Amino acid sequence: MMNIGRWDDARESLDKARKAAPKADHIHYALSRPGLPDRRSRFRLANLKAAIQLRPENRYHARNDEDFAFLQEDPRFTELLYPEKDGTAG
Repeated sequence: MMNIGRWDDARESLDKARKAAPKADHIHYALSRPGLPDRRSRFRLANLKAAIQLRPENRYHARNDEDFAFLQEDPRFTELLYPEKDGTAG
């Protein structure tokens, strides 16, 4: 639904999926994607953080995901994706 621009339907489906499978990293990652309505940056970042915690490889996917390019200057985003820069990696 996201691919065809049906953002409201996509958000509703993803919210239901997250409730059914709260440890599914790909659902949290999808909910962090820009374009979904009613997703202020703090909600995007919370879902991205959950996706990374559930599957650390998501950090590298997000670094190269063009959809997140507009967040590259947001310190909260860069702290999530580049923790080694502030000494908290590990």
